Amino acid sequence: MVLWVGEPRYRNLPWLIKKHDAFERWVPKKDRNGRQVTETVTVKGKKVRKKVWERISGEIKVFHAQRSVALPYRVVIYDLRKNVVALDFSGEVLSDSRSSYYEYTGDPRGEKPPPVRYKGRANAPALLSEKVLTNRALAELPGQVVTTTLKRVE
Repeated sequence: MVLWVGEPRYRNLPWLIKKHDAFERWVPKKDRNGRQVTETVTVKGKKVRKKVWERISGEIKVFHAQRSVALPYRVVIYDLRKNVVALDFSGEVLSDSRSSYYEYTGDPRGEKPPPVRYKGRANAPALLSEKVLTNRALAELPGQVVTTTLKRVE
């Protein structure tokens, strides 16, 4: 059995807008104590208490970045009794790192629930380095080669 492992191929996607959403929404108007404000209105000669609502607007942008590595490999198995190639296949091991954050502008009451975990680029987790991703791919390589080889030999 001969195993050839090629040079890693890297791919870096910078911060790009993944989602952009502008909205308008009605929310309850609240007093100082946090209770919804009510007002009395006359409807067909009757006085009715109605809850008061406010129209708010906002804009959410979700940003996404990704770094990945592809580690190509090739496996050749020789049949030494017949002196022929019994099996020849290739593949690649992939390892990637992703990060996301969002920015919100508008009325703070419209921000919930957040679309992703982190608000602001400074709070977004850093992408793993190319070296770490290459080491992860190298660690996954033996398992993937063995699994693929066993499937093809059977």
